[in-house]
Formats: sequence, C-alpha cells, structure tokens
Amino acid sequence: MEPADLILTPSLTWHNHGNETAQPITWIDAIDAPLMQYLCCSFYDAYPGDEQEIRRPPGYSLKKYGAGILRPSAEHAQTATSPLWHYRWEDARRALYDLAEVERDPHDGVMLDYVNPLTGRHALPSMACRIQLLPTGTRTAAHRHTGHFIYHVVQGAGATTIGDERYEWQAGDFFLVPPWHWHKHETVGRDDAILFSLNDTPLLQTLGVHREEALVEEGVAVPVELRERLPA
Repeated sequence: MEPADLILTPSLTWHNHGNETAQPITWIDAIDAPLMQYLCCSFYDAYPGDEQEIRRPPGYSLKKYGAGILRPSAEHAQTATSPLWHYRWEDARRALYDLAEVERDPHDGVMLDYVNPLTGRHALPSMACRIQLLPTGTRTAAHRHTGHFIYHVVQGAGATTIGDERYEWQAGDFFLVPPWHWHKHETVGRDDAILFSLNDTPLLQTLGVHREEALVEEGVAVPVELRERLPA
C-alpha cells in the first residue's frame, strides 16, 4: 500500500497486516462488524500460522481487474464484493481531475465511487467508498441524504456547514455528516481539497430507503435526481 490507496479485505478472506518499512504506518480501518453482529452472522476463524502462505504474485488483483473499462472475458461476478482488492491513489486522483475538466456537481464538486469492475456496483455490499475533489474556490450548494457519512481529508483545507454549524477541517482530519442533515462544503486557501468518504448507501439502496434531496432555495427541496450537473 501507498499513501491514500484503498485496499479491501473481503468477508471470510484470510488476511494479515505488516509493515516492512522503517517508518510507522497509519491507515483508516472501516469495518461493518456492528451490523454483522446485529444480524447474528459474525464469524471469526484463527489462521493456523502466524502469517498466511502467499500463493499469488504481488499486484495480482490489480493486474487482473484494474483496467477499469476492460475486464477478463471469462470472468463473472461471484459475490457482491469487488475482486479488485487494491485501488491505487494515483489512478483515483487522475480520474478525479479528468472528470473535473468536463463536469462538476453543484452539491459534491467532483465525486467518484470505487466500484466492482465486474458489476459496476459498489466495491463492497454494505459500504460505499468515495473520493471527492473540491477545486480551489469551491462553495457547494446544500443537500441532505439518508445514510451515515464519514469523511477523511486527504489533502487541502476547508469547512463543512452541517445544519447551522460550520466545521473547519484540514488534511488528516475526520468529520461526520449525520443522516438527513443539510450540509455544504467549501475550500479554504489556495489548494484543491480532496475528501475520501465511507457511507452505508449500498445497504439503504438494497432496502429501498435511500433518499437524497437538494436545497434549491430556502424552504424548497427537490429530489437530487432533478439537480443539474454543471460544465467545468
């Protein structure tokens, strides 16, 4: 892993962590364990050794599934979890700035979902992973949605107004947007801001209770599907 990479550890998959560098490493570990425990389907098995046997070459999933718009012809989705387990930051950053050249969203700036390359759906069945670019000078319009959103500031500085309260943030910070709260983002300073976020949208979409509204003007909201994308 490199800084800002996304790595998946799918359900019921052996995995262990290690640091082969001379510097300490810190990463965000997002787990849906509370949901699994609530559903009474949480399992844990101890591997018989200290480390698992490595049977595939480094970069296997990335080389096989990382082409994005292309996939192995004989491959079909076996589970709802993405078979691509390593999403490189350099690819995500390039995709953000490519999209920024042609389009942006008035409420989210430039935002991309990490997806399963075999299905086009979210990379994980219970959590969505997103990366979001707020170019310098961005002030988004307010919107709200069901679901819990956890943000991590990858770069830059800015602020998010949730309800009537403004929260300032900078690189390395975390902040939360609770369900169904009006919120909007803005950048501060001369640098672009990039936010990584996790949310439970896939679960809500499966249950049919995902909803999102855009604030058109004070007291007037419309379903987010009716909002217009803006040219770059």
